[in-house]
Amino acid sequence: MEARDKEMPVAVKDNKVIEDWQSFSPEKKKELIERFKKFKALPDEERHRIKNNLHRYKEFSPGQRKKIKENFNKIRSLKPEERRRLHENYRKWQALASEEKKEILNNYARFKQMPAQERKRLLENKDKWQAMPSQEKERLKDGRSAKGRNK
Repeated sequence: MEARDKEMPVAVKDNKVIEDWQSFSPEKKKELIERFKKFKALPDEERHRIKNNLHRYKEFSPGQRKKIKENFNKIRSLKPEERRRLHENYRKWQALASEEKKEILNNYARFKQMPAQERKRLLENKDKWQAMPSQEKERLKDGRSAKGRNK
């Protein structure tokens, strides 16, 4: 037994996924030991969250796991700014009330059902709206409300 094997994390010894620690290269063993040390250094709450996620991951079908890995790799390949923006948007999504999420998902489904030309026009209008000064937006909103009351 190699001296380094004595450092092998107990979790690795007990893990059925890794049946033969001896088959790993010294570099791979070192990497796993370092990962384990980092994991053990995490706060209990974070370690518990990771363990729960791993248990949930094991319950997925092989096809679902493949898709998860693909998505994970896509996220890892993003530039740091894109990844930060993605995480920020995810955080905002998580903070929404379930009714708001449903409304957004329904609107998205309606958008996807639109003909391509109509989707394009809607996106162009969205860009114009975002570029518009706030006062102009308010004026248009007020005009819409006044029209709605006159009907």
